[in-house]
Amino acid sequence: MTANGLPRLALLLTGFLRQVEATTEPLINHLAAHYNTDVFVATWDVADDARTGPQQSMVNPSPVTTHDVVAMYGEMLGGCVVSSFELYGRTAPEIRARERPFDVLVINPRAKEHNTYWMNRLFAQWYVVRQGLHLIEEHERVHHMEYDLICRTRTDILLEAPLPAWPQDRVLVSHALPGQMPSDRGWIPDWFAIGPGTEMKKLGSLCFAIESLYDRQNIDTTNAENLLLHFAVQQDIPLAIQEVPIQRI
Repeated sequence: MTANGLPRLALLLTGFLRQVEATTEPLINHLAAHYNTDVFVATWDVADDARTGPQQSMVNPSPVTTHDVVAMYGEMLGGCVVSSFELYGRTAPEIRARERPFDVLVINPRAKEHNTYWMNRLFAQWYVVRQGLHLIEEHERVHHMEYDLICRTRTDILLEAPLPAWPQDRVLVSHALPGQMPSDRGWIPDWFAIGPGTEMKKLGSLCFAIESLYDRQNIDTTNAENLLLHFAVQQDIPLAIQEVPIQRI
């Protein structure tokens, strides 16, 4: 808590800077304004790497710079990192399929369709989350403070209304993709999460769990929602799975 009685919130925006103009004001009005909020951004130096097929994508090379991020968020900005997408592509570890009986990439139709392409794509997504969480931890060290809550989302996610009440010792996630029924398998979207800093910081190691869960447990980590649920169980992250007023635009 701060002098005005509001909790401290670190609002972490990760991934490509899509739809910023449409989502920033609602995010501030419905979320940031209710806390003492600092914004952190972990993004890439290109505009997008949009999917063109199940295992294909195309890079939009329009440049993104630190100046662009500062101009977007101004005095709310607590820190940002703009990583080279080209350098990442040359240096990132590659997750490869295992040759073994009953491998999930062979016996599970969805996993077979998406294959290791999606594991590596998800690794990149959660790698920038890891970078953003490091920014938050460094900010806490430098300023001798800790955030009460951390929220991680993306700039193409529209928050349409204030968040529902939820148990503050748990991480709030959406119960379903917008416009869809909740999964009968308990899968949860990875577009938005908010909760105690100690629990949210565990997400910093999710990128490495993509390969380890597949390798050791033969789990389909090509599926973002399935991945998040299995990781939360593995790391004992307490979840509040509720309806959250979000849309992807």
